[in-house]
Amino acid sequence: MTQNKIVYQELETRIICVFFISNRISNEQGECKNEDGQPFRGILFSGKDKDKEDRIMRVYETDRLRLRELDDTFAETVLRYYEKNRDFLQKWEADRQEHFFTLEYQANRLRQDLELAKAGNLLKLWLFRKDAGDEAPAIGCISFSHIIRGIFQSCILGYKLDQEEIKKGYITEALKKGIGIIFNEYRLHRIEAPIMPKNKASIRVVKKLGFECEGIAKKMLKVNGKWEDHIRWVLLNDQV
Repeated sequence: MTQNKIVYQELETRIICVFFISNRISNEQGECKNEDGQPFRGILFSGKDKDKEDRIMRVYETDRLRLRELDDTFAETVLRYYEKNRDFLQKWEADRQEHFFTLEYQANRLRQDLELAKAGNLLKLWLFRKDAGDEAPAIGCISFSHIIRGIFQSCILGYKLDQEEIKKGYITEALKKGIGIIFNEYRLHRIEAPIMPKNKASIRVVKKLGFECEGIAKKMLKVNGKWEDHIRWVLLNDQV
């Protein structure tokens, strides 16, 4: 990350576009907008490589956090997060095989995430503490996946946090920002968060954010090798 150059360009709309470039500085101009033609209310950066297409990746800020999409150059950052939290995350996630904990796998997954984001099917933002500086480690991520348009206008919410950063309000802070993006920029109507009944901490988070319970889906997801029931927590956007 230290060899990359960052150029800040403040636009008239008070949006800052950050052109994040691996090999050369961009002279691109223009305003960054969402699919409705409205300006993004975050920071954007554009990664360039002579062998790759230009891509725009989002970066947002809260009081204490920086939320950003990552490309495959951050594979080591993501891998370190998963290695550090391997045991902590095990009971809440899919069963991870050894190849998951490799740079190759994480780089490929980051590329897939950006392809899904480019297609409008995913918004995944990794979390970094602003007070930790430019070399801050990732402390978690939030994701709005399975974005469906048409008559649904919905998505599925997921999130995870470093075991040393829990009970500090970081995930609530990040989700407030993420929900605002999904409702105001993506203009989705419904966010659903499936949560296992035993995950009391996550239930407290979504209740605090205004999610309502719609019931239990039996054996909905296979978590850590076992099919688990999940409570379906939902937040609706009344502005669309």
